[in-house]
Amino acid sequence: MKKEDEKLKNLFLSEEQTETNKPRVDCPAPEELARFFDPEVSLDFKENIVDHLVQCSACQQEFELLRLAEKLVTEIDDQLLEPKKSFRLKLRSLLPSAPFLKQAGITLAAIMVIFSLFYFLNLNGRKSQQVERNSREANDLMMLEEISQAPLVEISLKWQPIQEALFYQVEVFNHNMYLVWQSSPVTDTLIRLPKEIADNLKTNSHFFWQILIYSPGERIIESPVRKVKLGHQ
Repeated sequence: MKKEDEKLKNLFLSEEQTETNKPRVDCPAPEELARFFDPEVSLDFKENIVDHLVQCSACQQEFELLRLAEKLVTEIDDQLLEPKKSFRLKLRSLLPSAPFLKQAGITLAAIMVIFSLFYFLNLNGRKSQQVERNSREANDLMMLEEISQAPLVEISLKWQPIQEALFYQVEVFNHNMYLVWQSSPVTDTLIRLPKEIADNLKTNSHFFWQILIYSPGERIIESPVRKVKLGHQ
């Protein structure tokens, strides 16, 4: 079913879609977005980045590219380097070994991926300070949440129907704007989050969600990203 959902989504994204220019105002540079993943960065800085991402779909795309690159480097480090060792000790343990050159080559390839991403983002995002949008936003869409705390946490998301919609797809993000769940295409305007997702979200003060509205003519309408505050558990 998941493969079919991906095929269906790719069907709408494969052809050339109607594009609308949207100016980028006060957007952070890609270097600033990348600092979000630095564990030494202050919480206030991260909150400012998250607040901007809620309002800027273009930066959301850049953020997702950076997140995937950061995840790739982390996975390579986990595979190549033993845990509970400092970087200096890890490097020293690799130098005498025969496979070192191969391992170093893989790490170098990951670094090149990072630089390529920055090059791409700078060329396409900073020259004209504009981004070509492949979808338009449904800014006036009414979105609501129903959250019950006892005996179990249940989170239901609902929205007003769109006349031109063929089906909807819901995306849920945690407090750091990481995508944690995506629904299958649905025609109803009410969806209940799985228990494990709701339990995971309740450990933080808030989460975000968005609706993708698939309409005729291979168009995708994006709802605003909505922030939902949760009570302390």
